[in-house]
Amino acid sequence: MLHRSLVRSVILSLTLAGAARAQSTWFVDASAAAGGDGSSWASAFTTLDDALEVAQRFDEIWVADGLYTPALPPAGDPRMARFFVPRDLKLFGGFAGGEPSVDQRAGLFDQTVLSGDIGVPGLAGDNCYHVVETWGAVTIDGFRITGGNALGSAEPNGAGILLSIGQISIDPDIFQGSGLRLRHSRIDHHSSSRGGAIYGQLAGVQFSDCIFEDNEATGIGGAISLQASQARIDLCEFVNNRSGSHGGAFHGASMSVDTTGRPFLGFVGCLFRENRAGGSGGALYLGGSAFSSGKAYLSSCTIALNAASAGGGGIFAQTTTQVPAVCWLENSIVFHNRGPSNQDIFGTLSCWNSIAPGQAGPGVTGLNPRFVNVRAKDLRLRPDSPAVDAGDFARLPFDATDVDDDGNVLERIPIDLDGTTRLLGAALDLGAWERP
Repeated sequence: MLHRSLVRSVILSLTLAGAARAQSTWFVDASAAAGGDGSSWASAFTTLDDALEVAQRFDEIWVADGLYTPALPPAGDPRMARFFVPRDLKLFGGFAGGEPSVDQRAGLFDQTVLSGDIGVPGLAGDNCYHVVETWGAVTIDGFRITGGNALGSAEPNGAGILLSIGQISIDPDIFQGSGLRLRHSRIDHHSSSRGGAIYGQLAGVQFSDCIFEDNEATGIGGAISLQASQARIDLCEFVNNRSGSHGGAFHGASMSVDTTGRPFLGFVGCLFRENRAGGSGGALYLGGSAFSSGKAYLSSCTIALNAASAGGGGIFAQTTTQVPAVCWLENSIVFHNRGPSNQDIFGTLSCWNSIAPGQAGPGVTGLNPRFVNVRAKDLRLRPDSPAVDAGDFARLPFDATDVDDDGNVLERIPIDLDGTTRLLGAALDLGAWERP
């Protein structure tokens, strides 16, 4: 934790995709012949560590499908092994090997695996504390990151990806957080104290087209825990994550707002399903105190089948007499969640065009959304759903993370969670999916 006198000196890098051209491209292929220098697919490195060792700022590393584990340290605790990605590097996975550009990747994202399983196969107790650690502005695009176990570590948080803070100046003391752009990736089967998959403070992140599944925190944030950070999370799925305390999938605290009052933490087109919290906020916990409040906006999201042992089976947004929650719910569905009180939502949210039991606002209702098949976990909409054509297109956020890879971030989010055109009927549908 930074000393309070230093927090004012923190510089947070929020430019996640730098303008500088890549100086060099390094190639990695686990199936390549040994002895390559990484300069081409024909002479690829066989380990990711080799590429990380030689890569410089603004370089790119292209990784073919295969299983990659970090090299063990020469001495000390082997579980300290991790892939450390310093600032201004870009890692692209999913290649078959031989492709001439990132745009022409084979799309083998789930088969390009960064694993923390360095000991007895399948035994989590001897896995890496952290599979990946980043610092500064980093891109990770097209990987499965799995098998981290931070429990027992001096830094027991963020077993999948730990977003670290680095000092970039001594006089004056200036620190920089991590700016992570994470895309086309699956982050699964991690365990930690806070943020089972990802943990960060003073971070700036953009996540899109990612799946966070089967992660666990003994404390807060089953999949992700962020503090004093800024985040835009688009078209991501949070499924079957668990926390011993608050925030079955996500825990956020000490977030801020822009000059219009809109929170700097946003979720667009996301699914939260079957996440569980031992405390409050089965899917999301937006924390605060007597002097701060839960802050986030959720647009075109579906939050269902989550559970909490305390308040807010779907969303818990900290609200006090002095400081109300700053949580905006737009074109979204929060339904079929469970908890002993406030089963779907705890706290008073600002709502527009949403299915949100217990909340009020223009176009807000508590009607059953009539999902296709709740038992089969198909949360798309039936033709007779009250959520069909019930949205407000003007409240659909801009495509800040460029989810369709067309380079246009000034258009409205153009696709839904299945990649279908976002506006198909007379008006926008509520939730993460458009009905054909």
